[in-house]
Amino acid sequence: MVLDATSPKLDGGRTCQALRQKVGEVPIVLIHEKENDSGQAEADFHLTTPFTFRKLANRIKRAVQSREQSGETLQVGDLILNLDKRSVARGEKKYDLTPKQFELLETFMRNPGKVLSRKFLMKNVWDTDYLGDTRTLDVHVRWIREKIEEDPGSPLCLCTVRGVGYIFDVPEQTSGIQPGGSK
Repeated sequence: MVLDATSPKLDGGRTCQALRQKVGEVPIVLIHEKENDSGQAEADFHLTTPFTFRKLANRIKRAVQSREQSGETLQVGDLILNLDKRSVARGEKKYDLTPKQFELLETFMRNPGKVLSRKFLMKNVWDTDYLGDTRTLDVHVRWIREKIEEDPGSPLCLCTVRGVGYIFDVPEQTSGIQPGGSK
């Protein structure tokens, strides 16, 4: 929401509070004059006059992005990836991942049931076309398997497709295990 509080008759702070009570947690971009900064504590983003259209567009874009990222989750089967908190969980069990492991798992979870080539994964996660003799991808996949698979040696979720890459899919119940890890 964009709120123009440049009018001397409008109290930006009270208006932001009233909007939050009526509409809920909506991002607010408050436009105000330098000498009149009332309501700054109540708004998510601020813009002082004078400003360009580009600055207004950037504030709106940031407001939309912050709204999209707050608590956004990906779920495949009973595995839940929280993009805001950068955490992964299955039922009550939470797993700690390094930033690269998280990014790799996010790529898999955005493409469930699809075979992802080694080239695609290296390009999207490590931003490189190099496929040489590096085992980086294989090692990261193994680390993820050790955290999310019941038996990492015989994976059910993150499987190798020989000569191509990997496929990721999590059934609702993995081999008789209920969410939360109880048999």
